[in-house]
Amino acid sequence: MRILVNAVLVFVPAWLSGGGNFTPMLLAAAQDLPRMADGKPDMSGVWQATGTPAGMDVGRPGGIVGGGLVPYQPWAEAKYKEYNAALGKDDPATRCWPPGPPRINYIFPIQFVQKPGLIVGLYEYMHVFRVIHTDGRPHPQDPNPTFKGDATAHWEGDTLVVDVVGFKPGWYDQAGNFYTTAVRL
Repeated sequence: MRILVNAVLVFVPAWLSGGGNFTPMLLAAAQDLPRMADGKPDMSGVWQATGTPAGMDVGRPGGIVGGGLVPYQPWAEAKYKEYNAALGKDDPATRCWPPGPPRINYIFPIQFVQKPGLIVGLYEYMHVFRVIHTDGRPHPQDPNPTFKGDATAHWEGDTLVVDVVGFKPGWYDQAGNFYTTAVRL
């Protein structure tokens, strides 16, 4: 099983890495990965994140942004406080909804299947999957929100840059830090 040890693939904005015992997730050494016929790194295989980002514990105050509080608008801060005070009662996972990013990436391994123009991430949990188009297509004008969103990506050297829009509302963590359909990762 390959271990993700740095942050290229994990659909988490850089600002989520502050505080706690979060282990940044980037590919250890892209030059050591097998290559596709086009020369890009072949990430096919099973990957597992290590560490835990700040704010993953129920009841812990928000702290996923640089070790401080999330810069919520007043209405959103009130909603976060409501969620946090309920100690997980309103957690989407209690409704058997797939965990949002970055949460699902820390709970279970991901199997990536890579083909030219496409990478698919398969999660054991709830048999959830993510399709990442690498063929240059744009996002739909008005994406139908899904739990995993609409993902497009491009390569910058050996770095895969993934852009995701079109999420259903969800939680970043178990503490009630949440996002709306306006989130873009």
